[in-house]
Formats: sequence, C-alpha cells, structure tokens
Amino acid sequence: MEGEMLVLVTGIGNVGKSHYRRLLVQTLRSNRFKAEHFDVDRFAELRDQTDSDLLTILPDCLEDDVIYIVEDVHAPTDQALLPLERYDLIFLVTTDLRSHLRFWFGRARHWHKDGKFDWDPETGFKGSGRSNDWRNLPKIVRTVLRHLAHRKHLEHDRVSLSGCGVITQKVESVWSKNGPVFPPISLMLFPPL
Repeated sequence: MEGEMLVLVTGIGNVGKSHYRRLLVQTLRSNRFKAEHFDVDRFAELRDQTDSDLLTILPDCLEDDVIYIVEDVHAPTDQALLPLERYDLIFLVTTDLRSHLRFWFGRARHWHKDGKFDWDPETGFKGSGRSNDWRNLPKIVRTVLRHLAHRKHLEHDRVSLSGCGVITQKVESVWSKNGPVFPPISLMLFPPL
C-alpha cells in the first residue's frame, strides 16, 4: 500500500457504527494492515476497551501506509469533519426498522440504568446521573423517538453518498442479544500491503 487511506464509517442513529469501526480496525490489524481510528463524537469516557487507542484528533499530516478509519454520523451533511470526496472508501451502516427499534430499546435501558443519556460532544450527557431514576424516563423516551425520526434522513444520506464519487459499501447490521452482527468484511476493498 502506498500513501494513506481514509475510510469513513457513517449511518443514521444507533445502528452499530462504533461496533463496525472497531470490527474494521480489528480485521485490518489481524491481516497486517496498519489501522488507526477516530470517532468524531470524541466521547469523554472509554466506552469499549478496543477504543483505548482511539486517536484524540485526526492528524493534519497523515502517515503513509496507514488506513485511517473515521466514524462521523454527520459526514453526509454540512457538519462533516471532512468533505466526502476526501475519503477513499465509505461504509454506510444501516439496519431495518425492527433491529433499529431493538438497538434503541437496549440503549434506553442502559441509559436508564446509568442515569445519564444522549451524549453530545459540546455538553456531555444529559440526565440526573442517578441510576434507575424514574425522572429520566420521559426524557429518554422523547430522545429515542427523536432519534428514530431521523431515519427519514437516510435517503438524503444515500443520495449524498452516491453522488460524491467515492466507493460506498452499504453494511446491513442486524440486532442480536450479543450486539450487532455484520456481513464479513472484504479485504479486496483495501490496497495490497
């Protein structure tokens, strides 16, 4: 592989984007690729042990022979970290309505248990911070419904991605009690070592 490669992982809502980013990094590294990853949301706390080496910022000068995987939910909008044309490969993670509801139900239960919900990079989490606080329930339900309503923007994202001139792979995630399940990753999409 000559030069760096920028890969985007995007999708609307709670569909398994972070899980897919982690799986992509793990798959590439286990096949001897150099892979770095970055989440535009910049969570303040470690959500998964495999995020312990998450880049804190995307460097201005990217290293040769490294695949940079960027997770950006806002990539197809005017709030994107980078223009779509800057990427070499895009993965659009989607799911059917049934799985989407199950993903959100699981997250809502987790939010209620933690007493905080709806992460925002600027303001952090909302909520009382008290475990199983019933006062958080109406706000959690409204937040989940608001996020589910964003599914209507999926067609806009598909149009934006199809018109950007970058190879785009649709990845259909499926809910399972052990987390999202994805189709196998094709290494044919990545340049040889």
